[in-house]
Amino acid sequence: MNAEKMSFRLAPMSPGIRVLTLVMLALPLLFLAIAAHGSRPALAPALFIFVMYVWVWTRFRPSRFILHSGYIEVV
Repeated sequence: MNAEKMSFRLAPMSPGIRVLTLVMLALPLLFLAIAAHGSRPALAPALFIFVMYVWVWTRFRPSRFILHSGYIEVV
């Protein structure tokens, strides 16, 4: 690779962030369980959280970092 340009993949999650992510991924499931037991208004937050998770994962999660001389490009 060019000496003025280096590329790095996304680093693996740290254990603390991994636990937090798994806890937060359970949140829509909790709302779905509440809705399944008769509280239909809980469907709206479950759907909203799920859509937000998909949106962030597909549109805002970086895949790599490229170091140029003078700036960092987030891909």
